[in-house]
Amino acid sequence: MTRKPRDAAGAPPHAHAHARVRKGERVELELGRLDDDGAGVGTLPAPDGAPALEVHVARALPGERVQARVDHVSPHRPEAWATLVTITRESPTRVPTACVPFGHCGGCVLQHLGYPAQLEAKQAELARTLGPALAAAGVAVPAVAASPLTLGYRNKAKYVVGPDRAGRLVLGSYLPRSHDLVDMAGCRVIEPVLETAAVALTTLARDKGAGSLRHVVLRANAAGRVLAVLVAARARDPEVAALGAALGARADLGIAGVVLHLHAAAGDAIFGPGPFVALAGADALEDVIGEVRLHLSAGAFFQVNRDQAARLYAAVRAAAELRATDHVVELYAGVAGISLTLASAAARVT
Repeated sequence: MTRKPRDAAGAPPHAHAHARVRKGERVELELGRLDDDGAGVGTLPAPDGAPALEVHVARALPGERVQARVDHVSPHRPEAWATLVTITRESPTRVPTACVPFGHCGGCVLQHLGYPAQLEAKQAELARTLGPALAAAGVAVPAVAASPLTLGYRNKAKYVVGPDRAGRLVLGSYLPRSHDLVDMAGCRVIEPVLETAAVALTTLARDKGAGSLRHVVLRANAAGRVLAVLVAARARDPEVAALGAALGARADLGIAGVVLHLHAAAGDAIFGPGPFVALAGADALEDVIGEVRLHLSAGAFFQVNRDQAARLYAAVRAAAELRATDHVVELYAGVAGISLTLASAAARVT
């Protein structure tokens, strides 16, 4: 099942000014900017003074000249989406990609753009979206703080379990705008301990069977311990139970615990309202971010870049300029990392 890119809700019909550009046609483009999904955007002139057609090309970069194949033309707006075919003039900011699944998994969209240029692009996006409000407040748009790690930093990995196009059971992700599974083996963005656990779990699932297993969520802490959540469609599934026991027995993988979560409802949401039940070991993970120790339950939301989270917490504390008599209230606190960071500088934190 292939989903077409969505047009803006309520966008007016465009009177088909670009009917001459059709699905499957090849076009040549100069790319001028990145869109919100990391695709390069170029324009094609329109006849009779109509607005130019904006064409979004995934994996293409500003400054490049490319040939692309049109996949979808909006019936509502002068906009189209295309697949990169060839690059006739390459951007000097283009770099080799690190991941095997890149370009198919839909996770990273800028891995082919050099990191300094990524930071500049993010700062430019911040200027476009918040620049006027910041200027009115007399605040300059700051530079984006670089991550100490550009690979191997993500402390959480989420997978869909199922067959790929070749029929092999994989821990994967959906190909963008489809339900075709892409094998995520070889992902370099997650912490290496998570990739090792995912590869081992894939082998176990192929050997023992995956039963009603739908999703797998793996989280690692600073000590390299891993909490695995197996999301199943059936509460009493002997294959999933056996898989959890086998994974929990792998001391070489640093498994802190394996948790079962029942989620039988249709749809792509990973977690449902059901409980999280320990199959082996712990049902939560302890982690240290900056100066604070956190208790992360199986379904908890948390920042995926531990180093950047610590810097963010410290920046919040510096900006707050707290006095020893202050009472701090944190809304939407999640696991309370910011609250705990501020606690030592205030009289009370809620």
